[in-house]
Amino acid sequence: MKNLGKLIKYDFMDVSKLIIPFYIGMGVMGIVIRVFWFILLNEKIDDRVRISTGVFQFMSYFGYVIAIIGIILMTYYAVIIRYYRSIYGNEGYLTNTLPIETYEIILAKLLTFFSWFVVNGIIIFFTFWFIIPIEGIFKANIFRPEVLREIEMFLRHSVGTALIIGIISMLVMTIEKILFLFLCVSIANMVKSYRILTGIGAYIILGGIIGLIKQVILTFTYIFDKNYGNYDNSEWEVLRTFENVFNTNLGMLFTSIVFSVILFFVVNYLLKNRLNLE
Repeated sequence: MKNLGKLIKYDFMDVSKLIIPFYIGMGVMGIVIRVFWFILLNEKIDDRVRISTGVFQFMSYFGYVIAIIGIILMTYYAVIIRYYRSIYGNEGYLTNTLPIETYEIILAKLLTFFSWFVVNGIIIFFTFWFIIPIEGIFKANIFRPEVLREIEMFLRHSVGTALIIGIISMLVMTIEKILFLFLCVSIANMVKSYRILTGIGAYIILGGIIGLIKQVILTFTYIFDKNYGNYDNSEWEVLRTFENVFNTNLGMLFTSIVFSVILFFVVNYLLKNRLNLE
């Protein structure tokens, strides 16, 4: 357990060196955007100042989006490069000789990278609410009684349940995606040469196959749904939309769990029986 904790800590710290600079960049952009919003809320400022502030604010939004894209891409890169280096690279000799089971190594890697994806989601979520013009929304009087009644109608139809299932589905799909990247790296290291091309090919081909299987499963869930398409009254349009979203999230959750289990056992088999260290 002590060795496992050290493995998780080392991976976590190594990934932080790649991602934290993007967090800082996104935080700076968020603060700048918020400052510009306070300036624009002042109705007494000159039109030229308002226009120039709007231009700089747009540039800040662009920088914010670039930071988000960088965080996502860097996280995927960290999964691939850290898994490769610590399993198949020079560090692999140390990792694979630790007195721990193969599945424990995979779980340690999975926990580390999954934690970073969750942290990414939380930070992006809160910074998003930080940069949107909340003052303008309340000033526009959006929260009128009729709007609140519509929100209540949504809640009556268990939208909260659908939201929870949707979040769980996203988390399980993240686990599935990480294990899939593990699999592609493992397949790439089964060949002597053209490993990068092999990994990319495995990602495209296997990803396409898995996506097709998921699509077929989700399609059949709609075909055999007895209530699907039975809402003829336009007043039930909201309920029909909710049902479609609910069924989709439930189907994606089920298929992602199944594929995650399959991917875990395949990766464990390859790491245990087909390990090819450089």
